[in-house]
Amino acid sequence: MNSIMVSKNAVDYLIEGVIENNEIKIHDSVGQIYAELFEKNMDDEFIRMNMDYLLMRLAYMATEQDDSVNQYEIIQRICRNSMSDERKNIKRELFEKTVIDFADYLCRLRTNNSQKVVVQMENYVKTNYSKNISLKEMSRKFYVNSAYLGQIFRKTYGISFREYLNKCRIDKASELLIETDYMVYEIAETVGYNDSDYFVNKFVSMKGCSPTTYRKRTRSYSLI
Repeated sequence: MNSIMVSKNAVDYLIEGVIENNEIKIHDSVGQIYAELFEKNMDDEFIRMNMDYLLMRLAYMATEQDDSVNQYEIIQRICRNSMSDERKNIKRELFEKTVIDFADYLCRLRTNNSQKVVVQMENYVKTNYSKNISLKEMSRKFYVNSAYLGQIFRKTYGISFREYLNKCRIDKASELLIETDYMVYEIAETVGYNDSDYFVNKFVSMKGCSPTTYRKRTRSYSLI
């Protein structure tokens, strides 16, 4: 036996397929997982361990979408008709169909809770704007397809996720320009820009003047 657990890549690919509600990815990932479970001659204990892990990952995805969802009921739903009580005589075709059905269920759950996800994204950006945040990362964090996530975000706020992130960063930079004596490059790094020239260009496009000019103007107004 080469390993106790199914490879992370195989599990991540399955999760990705479920998030995207992509039957082809689910089919391929289930095939990969089954190959690792049985072709590597894992014994029954390790097979059960791996299947329990997969079930918990899938159930967690549902509770992340709606915390009122009962995780135990989700696990039972996935298990029903797809495996024996011992969880070793696992029927691949039924398990694959169950995961596909679960992906569809998760998609509907996500649609019903889309506004909640957008609010969660907004709150995350407001407290983590200095980090290297991307829509793809948000997709993994909230178990929502990135394309769909971008669509509902734009529909809610009228701007793209990237534009919203830049706005949060520039607004915070504006506060720091007024309230601190940090150098421009220090403020750029503080709000999440590693390239100070890019930060300056972005600041000018959003505020109509350079960071230095903005600081001088706002501080002059405060003295009047």
